[in-house]
Amino acid sequence: MKNVSRLRTPEASAPSVLDEVSASLSPIAQAIEFQKQVAKAGFEWPSVETGLAYIREETDELEEELIRKTDEDAIEAELGDLFFSVLQVASYLGVDPETALRRTNHKFDKRIRYIENALAHKGLSLRTSSLAEKQALWREAKKA
Repeated sequence: MKNVSRLRTPEASAPSVLDEVSASLSPIAQAIEFQKQVAKAGFEWPSVETGLAYIREETDELEEELIRKTDEDAIEAELGDLFFSVLQVASYLGVDPETALRRTNHKFDKRIRYIENALAHKGLSLRTSSLAEKQALWREAKKA
């Protein structure tokens, strides 16, 4: 499964616990495998609370970049760090992120369809209704 097409600098040419992770995996699968490999080597958060603190830290850093409006690369990098931290929490909790996201996609689909149906009964659509109307229906859909 070795496919070492990673960042190898002269200073970092020693074997890595990450060498066993295929570079051909999807970014989500690769992040999960990275985290598993380093956890096996004892590099893991001591608690889920630590992971949640990292998520808050990454969210704050993303907000700082958005306020600075420096460049898209910095924003993308901070968003990537946030995703990685969320994946780490999922891994720590033993939650499959693909399954969790699939479940959330299903829930989102149901809620949007609820909103669309409610608006259709009023002769409206997502495009023709106000944001306030959509948000009110979203709250209603969450309760349904």
